[in-house]
Amino acid sequence: MSGRRPRIAGTLVLRGLFASSGLPFVIGCAATNATRSPDAAVFTIRIEDRDAEAGRFVIYDVAGDGGLQVGAGPVAQEGLTDATVPLTAADLAEIRRAVEAAGWSRPDRSSGAGAGPRRLDVRLRMGGVTRRFEILADGRDFEPAVEDVLASLSAMSRRRFDPVLDALPRGR
Repeated sequence: MSGRRPRIAGTLVLRGLFASSGLPFVIGCAATNATRSPDAAVFTIRIEDRDAEAGRFVIYDVAGDGGLQVGAGPVAQEGLTDATVPLTAADLAEIRRAVEAAGWSRPDRSSGAGAGPRRLDVRLRMGGVTRRFEILADGRDFEPAVEDVLASLSAMSRRRFDPVLDALPRGR
């Protein structure tokens, strides 16, 4: 019996190693630059705005339920968000228009070829297609259409501070 136990334990260990080494392979194979989804009405976008030299890191994550999740600084560096801002239908339409004006919804959208150091990592789901791409800034500035997307998201994300600002005493 003592001879069987190590063999069984060894088999379980090997199965565990195989399962853990196979899982990343399966997940890695599932990630592509563009995938087709049957639900064409869903619109989501996640933008990670990074500039390591300037110490800038912001995440904007527009969920399918109409919420904007925001993370900045150390929270965003961990890939997390720590605030949620509700969006209206008009907000979502504004973001969609800006994204379309930037050309992000086109199938031929390629990654920007700026010199950096600032970059955007974009995951977009629109029209039943999910795309991932990177845009490098020319220095720290992006082309105006990209800046328009970021300006809309930034303005909407600042609403998370409204309750605090409204509670401050007002001057006469």
